[in-house]
Amino acid sequence: MHKKRARQEHGPFYFCKSKTEQMNKALVLIITTMIFSVMLSSSLYACYAVIAGNPIPNRIDRLYSSFLLYWIPKSSNRWCEKTPRNIHHIYQIDNYFNGNFRFIQIIRDGRDVILSKHPTDKDKYWVSPERWIRDVSTGLKIADNPKVHTVKYEDLVLDFGNSVAEICSFLDIKPSKEILNWHMNATVTRNRAYHTKVQHINALSVGKWKESKYEKRVEELTGDPKGLKLLESLGYF
Repeated sequence: MHKKRARQEHGPFYFCKSKTEQMNKALVLIITTMIFSVMLSSSLYACYAVIAGNPIPNRIDRLYSSFLLYWIPKSSNRWCEKTPRNIHHIYQIDNYFNGNFRFIQIIRDGRDVILSKHPTDKDKYWVSPERWIRDVSTGLKIADNPKVHTVKYEDLVLDFGNSVAEICSFLDIKPSKEILNWHMNATVTRNRAYHTKVQHINALSVGKWKESKYEKRVEELTGDPKGLKLLESLGYF
């Protein structure tokens, strides 16, 4: 029986090593973001249970399932996972993978973040002001960790080439045409969070909060002293 090729919904696992390889020999790339970008998709929840005194990801079974069910190129040597809640578990992640990971956190202007709508319920906002404050504050506490790289969404969008070069340097890989033209080479092209087909990054959603129709929503963040202070410290206000 032949293995299926990795389904596009399981994009992060396309970068896994063969199941015959020890998982701790593959570099684990953990990405946390408050932008819900079409660049990555999530399949493994970053919630931890404690078993025999050790923190274990509750849904690590999804990774092993992908190893068993889907075809993975032997040349692959990394697997990638994106869940915003990862930001609260870096020490557990470090312990679980014995330090063999890299963590990229993408920070975006909270006024734009809180305007994102839920992909399955267009009448609901996805991220609350409280959550943005909590997650970004936690992320800033680990920003000096040598295994953490922080990049602003606005820099990634407006200065893509240099931002990607810095990320590649952090990951100790060389920038390539495939990376720079990721939208033409992406293996993940379908996800419930995608509102359109995969396309190159654009700046259309940067500064969206300035539209008058979002004034009350934005005030929910700027009216919170913690939110305002955080925006100011990040240079957004």
